[in-house]
Order: sequence, then structure tokens, then C-alpha cells
Amino acid sequence: MPRRQIMSKKTVKNLKKKINARKAKVAKHEAKIKSLKKKLKKAA
Repeated sequence: MPRRQIMSKKTVKNLKKKINARKAKVAKHEAKIKSLKKKLKKAA
């Protein structure tokens, strides 16, 4: 049992890292879209 617990803790850590990385990617993407929209408004 204890071995399984250690594994789950490790996998949870990795999952959190992946989720945070994904959130950062999404935030960057949203910022890009916002700046593109601003540029389009200025051009139009």
C-alpha cells in the first residue's frame, strides 16, 4: 500500500505541473488573440 501512495503523490505532482503549463499556454494564447483584435480594430 505505501508504495502505491508514493506513486499517486508523484503522479499528482506531475498532473499539477501539466495543468499549470497548460494554463500558462492558454493565457498566452488568449493574450495573443486580444492583441490581434486590437490591431484589427486600429486597422479598420
